[in-house]
Amino acid sequence: MKNIGFDITRPSIINVVNKVAYTDLSNSLCQSYKLYTLNGKNIVNIETFLSEFSDQILTKGKADNLSNFEDHFFQYLVTCPEVRSAFIWTEVDNMLKGALIDLITFSDILSSITRKLYKHGHTHINILVGSDINFPMPIEL
Repeated sequence: MKNIGFDITRPSIINVVNKVAYTDLSNSLCQSYKLYTLNGKNIVNIETFLSEFSDQILTKGKADNLSNFEDHFFQYLVTCPEVRSAFIWTEVDNMLKGALIDLITFSDILSSITRKLYKHGHTHINILVGSDINFPMPIEL
């Protein structure tokens, strides 16, 4: 198995991955997780995140504020037949160019959703994919 930046058999609630490992990561995860991938190319703050999330992930409804986002995403995941899911947010490093507090807020919300899902028998992980120094390159051992 290729090194993707973390142990796929023991993921954390929030995992940080360099974009060079994205393809290997997706290929590894899709074998045992339902993937929800958010293209972060146009996400630079809360407003653009909510808009892109609603357009790309939600099949119905719209996340127009943070509370609404948490409720919608939790309900969406907890009612899905797949009990193993992964939220992959690409190009997260865009948020580091002036919206760090928003990224921290989203990380808190994603952690909260994950903990609530565990209580319902679901395994959910979150993966933040980026390309700057905050997203370590995978190391071949």
